[in-house]
Amino acid sequence: MSSNISISAGKDVERFFDAYANDFNAIYQVNERPIVNKAIDKWARSSMFLRFERVYQICQEIGAKSLLDVGCGPGYHDAILAKGLNIKVTGVDVADNMIKIATEASKEAGVQDDCSFEVADFMKFQSDKKFDAVLSLGVVEYIMDPEPFIKRMIECSNNVVMFSLPVKWHWLTPQRVIRYKARRCPLKFYSHLKLVNLLQSMGVNYKIDRLKRDYIVTISV
Repeated sequence: MSSNISISAGKDVERFFDAYANDFNAIYQVNERPIVNKAIDKWARSSMFLRFERVYQICQEIGAKSLLDVGCGPGYHDAILAKGLNIKVTGVDVADNMIKIATEASKEAGVQDDCSFEVADFMKFQSDKKFDAVLSLGVVEYIMDPEPFIKRMIECSNNVVMFSLPVKWHWLTPQRVIRYKARRCPLKFYSHLKLVNLLQSMGVNYKIDRLKRDYIVTISV
């Protein structure tokens, strides 16, 4: 998921998430997970849910009616946004298995008419319209050169762009580095200064919030 998601980040990222699709989707199935897994998720993955709560709040505040989810994964966020805020959602992801899960999830939630998903490299994705909001959670950290990717998100939005990045100095970082390296999946972490330098060099109107082990960046278009 990179300045050309499938090329710049490498096929390893696409392969990793295609294989990881079912396990990744299971993280969001809170009520169906064993007690031990729930405890681990609450302890280690709470920022995943916090960052989405922030996204939901922003979409509600701006009255978003259309949203592009870049690297949509299993579509957990998209079904909630479509159902809760009546947003028309378009989701793209390089992992075929993620798109299959997202499509099925929208049907189960009864929002299949409000959600469309496709397997696509975002840098090659074509749309005849701009979106009120462009969202990308847990994606930019896999991009070796994030600036073209972020600029492309801005081009697709007529209001706001939101994306997350993992905090570099966090006690969970070492285990994540080891885990992803073992699976040959590239991953970058960001200090606050590094993130500020990136955004300032782009000359964008931005806000950075820290939510436990993640930064959530909001760019006003």
